[in-house]
Amino acid sequence: MKLKKINVSNNKEDVEFSEEVSIEATEYANKSGNKLIFALNAYNPISGIPARYRTRMNPFEISRGFYDYDEITIDLPKGYAIEAKPENFELKSKFGDYKTEYVVLNPNQILYKRTHQANSGLFEKTEYENFRKFREQIAKNDNAKIVLVKI
Repeated sequence: MKLKKINVSNNKEDVEFSEEVSIEATEYANKSGNKLIFALNAYNPISGIPARYRTRMNPFEISRGFYDYDEITIDLPKGYAIEAKPENFELKSKFGDYKTEYVVLNPNQILYKRTHQANSGLFEKTEYENFRKFREQIAKNDNAKIVLVKI
């Protein structure tokens, strides 16, 4: 992977950090016959799913909420077309909001948009399984793959 360009901005007044990164990656996709398969969100996925408990004894707290917005433009390799892409997805709960959108800009580019708002708060022990499922759905969608086929 080559880091081609990086611009960062740390706005302390609005408590906002943003970065614009341009990378070039070779051998990024898995090859299967005449197809290429790769994850669209390889750089900011949620992968940690809270442990499952048979009997939860205590409430739980999300001490720090956050807001992430990612917008990734992917240049597809020449000679390939999109065979399958994930559907747009939206999830809303008391723990936060999550949304993904996949936009085919042209036959050679796809735009991936991801919004994740995590809400802070103190939650009852009975809400833990719902929180775990919320995070599980996010992890599943953050691992969504696109399939390209050689034309």
